[in-house]
Amino acid sequence: MKVILHYIKPFIPRMSVGISIKFIGAVMELLLPWILSYLIDDIVPLRDIGLILLWGGAMVLAALLVFWDYWRRSRKYFGGLSGDLAGWFLQRVELWMLAAVWIVEWGAHLL
Repeated sequence: MKVILHYIKPFIPRMSVGISIKFIGAVMELLLPWILSYLIDDIVPLRDIGLILLWGGAMVLAALLVFWDYWRRSRKYFGGLSGDLAGWFLQRVELWMLAAVWIVEWGAHLL
């Protein structure tokens, strides 16, 4: 075991970042259904079209921005798209959609 730890020790910071990213991705997978249920259960019954469009527009805008960044990076650094990049892209989309929903929610409370 000491031999293995000797070889792993220099990579612990990089491994910690990777594990953290995977953990955040797993949490996002659990939060997306909750966000959609909140939209359907709490926002839609208000029948406020402006609020529904605000929430939906923020999520669509976040997805489009992340897709543009994904397309640009995949062509610039990797020469095209691949399966690994698709997984990375999915995690970024989920994080930015959550950020958009958070901004809209807190913005609505501040107004």
